[in-house]
Amino acid sequence: MSWTDPRTWLAGEDPTAALLNIQLRDNLKAIGDPWTSYAPTWTSTGTAPAIGNGTITGKYMRAGKLVIGRFQLVMGSTTTYGTGSWLVGLPVAAAEGFPFAFGTVQCFDASATLNHSRVLQSSGSTSALVAADAAGVRVTNLAPFTWTTSDRLAGIFSYEAA
Repeated sequence: MSWTDPRTWLAGEDPTAALLNIQLRDNLKAIGDPWTSYAPTWTSTGTAPAIGNGTITGKYMRAGKLVIGRFQLVMGSTTTYGTGSWLVGLPVAAAEGFPFAFGTVQCFDASATLNHSRVLQSSGSTSALVAADAAGVRVTNLAPFTWTTSDRLAGIFSYEAA
């Protein structure tokens, strides 16, 4: 179900069942329906990474200009990690006014069962930079650890659509 911009009611106007269904029921369904899948891109500021036999998935919901979503990369045995800072594609173009942090990312080191937190920061209207931790360390092929098979990068975000 898609979002409908709320209408301006006129004084003395009698709401009909059809109008109430559009304005209330349908807009509540828009935020309660299953999220939409999308295929996030994975790039970097240096040599491009490649997912190989790993997986990259994403889902999001949109209500008006509000976009809320999540993504996950699971590294495979043929995944290559590129060089430079990593970026993840957004499902819907973002409004101007970036850059700012608008989500969080977890880096899971499968061999050490460690979890490293980062912020997700805009990098233009169509991608997000997996940004630095408090010490300034960005997510790259070698940070916060040397990535390998079964490691995961997962993030959640919310922002204003263009």
